[in-house]
Amino acid sequence: MDTAEEEFNPALFLSMVHHTMKYEDLDTAKDNLKQSKKKLNNGMKTLVKDNMDKFIAAKDEVDKLMEKGTLINLKSVQAVEDTYTSNFL
Repeated sequence: MDTAEEEFNPALFLSMVHHTMKYEDLDTAKDNLKQSKKKLNNGMKTLVKDNMDKFIAAKDEVDKLMEKGTLINLKSVQAVEDTYTSNFL
């Protein structure tokens, strides 16, 4: 069972993989996962915040390359730019 698949069924996964665990243990594990996710998200935000000048410099260089026509696959650049904007701004 692949947890990355679009058809992933959390209830089925829990019943198959964690069928021996008590509800309280699952609930504690869920809370631990939430805390880990929060720490990772905060770490990413800090990373971006601490390196914002580098991100801006990189974007400026990409813009220069685009102006010169050096970049061939503009869709890929736009996808990266869109991902950055939606995740960090």
